[in-house]
Amino acid sequence: MLAKDFDISPKALFHVLFGDRSAVWQLLYHERKAQSIKQGPWTKADDSDHLRRGFEYTIDTISVTDAQIIDVLNDHLCYVVTDRKYPWFLPLSKNYSLVTKIVITYLSKSRCRLAVYTAVEWNKRPFLPITKTLIDGYALRVLAPDARDLLDISIDQVRKLGAHSHTKKAVQIFGPVAQQKTVTEFGEGSAAGMNLQYRPLKRRSLIQLFFRAWGRFIQRITNNVLSVLFDGLRAVLGALKTQYLLLLVLAGSMIFNIFFSASGASNWWSERSAGKHMRRLGVGPDLLMNKAISIYDLPEAAAIEPLSFEDEHSPCYRKFEEAALDTSDSSSPLMSASRSAKQLRQTRDQMGMYRHDLLVAMRVVNRLEGEMVLSHWENWVRDETRRCKKAEELLSKHNETDAAMIQGIKSELAEFCGSCRQIGAKIPRSSFF
Repeated sequence: MLAKDFDISPKALFHVLFGDRSAVWQLLYHERKAQSIKQGPWTKADDSDHLRRGFEYTIDTISVTDAQIIDVLNDHLCYVVTDRKYPWFLPLSKNYSLVTKIVITYLSKSRCRLAVYTAVEWNKRPFLPITKTLIDGYALRVLAPDARDLLDISIDQVRKLGAHSHTKKAVQIFGPVAQQKTVTEFGEGSAAGMNLQYRPLKRRSLIQLFFRAWGRFIQRITNNVLSVLFDGLRAVLGALKTQYLLLLVLAGSMIFNIFFSASGASNWWSERSAGKHMRRLGVGPDLLMNKAISIYDLPEAAAIEPLSFEDEHSPCYRKFEEAALDTSDSSSPLMSASRSAKQLRQTRDQMGMYRHDLLVAMRVVNRLEGEMVLSHWENWVRDETRRCKKAEELLSKHNETDAAMIQGIKSELAEFCGSCRQIGAKIPRSSFF
């Protein structure tokens, strides 16, 4: 049931909805994508004093006829109208009809209430009760938006009348009831300016209704289960006290520390395994004490001892020396005849090239070391020159009572500082940094 209060009299609202020139119901059919809508005049049935009118339209290639009956016509107090629609889009459509009751009741002189009720009336019940349940559920879900649309269109039509409008104005605009004797056909221009939300109907079979109902049932069960779960979780969280929250924080901290400790241990274990593998391959740091030779020890360390043998004065050794150790003549017949002599010659050539590379590397190292010592020497001279200047400034401020001692210090300082200044004057200015 839907209800809405209006600031007009009940009779004025009755003419807005059911006057001979009212297009409210034609607009509702138009929203359903009906075509060739024809609204019949109000007439009295032969066997009753109630007024009745019909609506004929075409939809989905089907010609449909609906009817409206005025059940109660109590001027200025109460009006009840029954709207009965043929359910062309549902299965077993000849066994029932879709009914909407429109009730207009008096509230005050210029105020009334519109209530809309919906139902499904069966003239022949189906064999299976589940069939009636499926059709009733779907039909009522279709009638609900129709009722809302009726209220929306009524509000729009009443707004055109204006608030607290007189009944005479409503009768002039929407016409009297049961005065017109001709059929009114709906034109597209009647919907101009209306904000219509088209809801076309689609035919549904009984199987489709069953699967739709089953899907809604599953959705309802799922929503209920999730609602229960969330309510339970909310209740559990609400019951937790401060100590439980602290325990949760402590557990989270432990998990965090365990995770990062495990990560660090994994990295350490990987490095340890890699180190063991490299040591098995023979690659690793030299654990023995390293030896170094300074540039001052180089002449003594690089002293070359000539080759000497115990039997070097014997005729046999002289022959060997002539054949194998003499490098001046590589075309010696002994050299070409002896394979071992060739190998010896090649080995000595390789050692000679290696000795050359070592001498070049030694010169480079000596030069680098000399440049490094020279740079430190120049910086040291610069620093000492500055210290001398500061020391002389301090000595110049002493009392004359210490003149003898000061004079001795000045003489020693002048000799030292003078030599530093002389050396500093020879150093290029660009080398001071």
